[in-house]
Amino acid sequence: SPEALLARGDALLHNGQIVNSIQDYEKAHRIKPEWDAPLTGLASSWLELEKHLKALTVLEKVLNRHPSNLNGLLLKARVLSMQGKNQDALSLIEHILALQTSNSLAHEYHGRVLWNLEKIKEAEKAFNICLQIDPLALDARLALASLLTERKDVAAAEMQYNNAFLLFQSNSEVLNKIAVHMVENGHAKKAIEVFQSLMGTDTKTQSTLLVNIGNAYLKLGNRDSAMSSFRQAIKIESGNALAYSRIGDLKN
Repeated sequence: SPEALLARGDALLHNGQIVNSIQDYEKAHRIKPEWDAPLTGLASSWLELEKHLKALTVLEKVLNRHPSNLNGLLLKARVLSMQGKNQDALSLIEHILALQTSNSLAHEYHGRVLWNLEKIKEAEKAFNICLQIDPLALDARLALASLLTERKDVAAAEMQYNNAFLLFQSNSEVLNKIAVHMVENGHAKKAIEVFQSLMGTDTKTQSTLLVNIGNAYLKLGNRDSAMSSFRQAIKIESGNALAYSRIGDLKN
């Protein structure tokens, strides 16, 4: 059914299986061409692949028939921002917020575009409004943590990470995502503790986490510990291609 295809497309998109999500959205669209949701899902998938023009083409179909489709407008703003047209994106997002002030995703995008325009205080305020509306808006919380780190407010950034850990403490996949973000944004030492706490007993999970730990050690400049982590990952899972790649990079 088109409903099932749409639901599966959303799940595939969420799990990063972008090509498969595109196939399901296209099938749903062929069955129900009058529905907007398959097209906005398709646009989201194209954006994940950084195919801006393809996403925009799909969105124009939605917005030509339903100019006030908020999801379509938000995705168009995202396209504009990804194309470097941040002032145009800002105007569109502010139009969306005038229509629906409680749209948490619009506030998140507002924060991102303001940040791109180097309006740091305004961006921080927008992210905080988003989180007041939806405390579980993880991407907004991580973006705020990045902004605070960039602003050298390390304590405030760490507070955002700690809040995220508390909110998602029972979801190991999300905790890993938060820790990876910490590594990429100057909080590698704390991230290593998180990765270690997630080890468990599944060998594939352990191997993946050891690569993450190795990456964190690299960020800290500790090449010996990084090499040890990558070798341990291979010992647990001999087919860990990423660990082999990292070892090769260290040897070169």
